[in-house]
Amino acid sequence: MKIAIKYFSSLVLATLFLSFGYSQVKVKIGNHIYTKRKVTYTIKDEFGLYLYSTCYQYYLNDKKYIITLHDYTKRNDTIFEKGDLKIDYKNRIIKQKDIQFFQKAQTIDSSIRIFKQKTDGSLILKRLSLYKNGVEIKRTDY
Repeated sequence: MKIAIKYFSSLVLATLFLSFGYSQVKVKIGNHIYTKRKVTYTIKDEFGLYLYSTCYQYYLNDKKYIITLHDYTKRNDTIFEKGDLKIDYKNRIIKQKDIQFFQKAQTIDSSIRIFKQKTDGSLILKRLSLYKNGVEIKRTDY
């Protein structure tokens, strides 16, 4: 009986370890390693319906929070917002595109944020572009 309990305990611990380990991904950009953590949360809208959202948080050296990049927001089979991420590893540039399908779509329907990696590993926003019907309506360079 003791052997069965020890075996079961070891199996549970191994499962927890593997589950946690696969929820994090290491990403190397330039000379710096970031930990990418998937975060999901639920939002209740004004009609009492639940929206499910997923984003990815990036941490430098597992400790210092750097940025959150949006993946999607949906309710059942309806997607309200979707994110797309591209990393230029050679030039150390991160480009994130957000597409809004409802609400905000009345004023803008997408945005693109471009970040540049600094020598200390932090990111700086270099450009924010807002779009409506595929046409850039506002661009801010930093």
